[in-house]
Amino acid sequence: MRRVTLKWKLFPFSLTGKARRWYSRYVGSVDEEWEKLQARFCLTYFPTSHVARLRREILNFKQEEKESLGAAWARIIDLASSGLELAITELTLMQHFYLGLRQSSAQFLDLASKGAFLHLTICEDRVVLETILDNTPYTDDHSDALEEDQAPRDETSSADATVATSQAIEPEP
Repeated sequence: MRRVTLKWKLFPFSLTGKARRWYSRYVGSVDEEWEKLQARFCLTYFPTSHVARLRREILNFKQEEKESLGAAWARIIDLASSGLELAITELTLMQHFYLGLRQSSAQFLDLASKGAFLHLTICEDRVVLETILDNTPYTDDHSDALEEDQAPRDETSSADATVATSQAIEPEP
């Protein structure tokens, strides 16, 4: 089965309410051209103002006060993978993410990268960040700051944590 045929068959099942009624009204007017239907749907449900707001949020990214590095990465990935075409390259995403971090998080990222994070390739950047994310508790609101009663009992120095992270992301020989 061709990919476009699969899209035509599955798309209606992903819709509810107003979007399903919209589909029923417009499906006949696009002459079975998937791109036309997709463009109309995006213009209707994702206006350019929404796309512009998402782009601004990514390009003006700032790590929140008590937000961990892993939670900040999860938040920017959620923004970037909204399903809309934001025309932001991976390199631009990484640069704005790094530049929006608090100084301590940027330094940690450089240490985990064994140098300058921005000098790594995009693939290497992702490996470092995904390793950090895998070791960060994830919540829907990306706020994973521990409450006082949840604080770990075993206090590990940040240097030990950096060494552990660096060893975890080191490629196999």
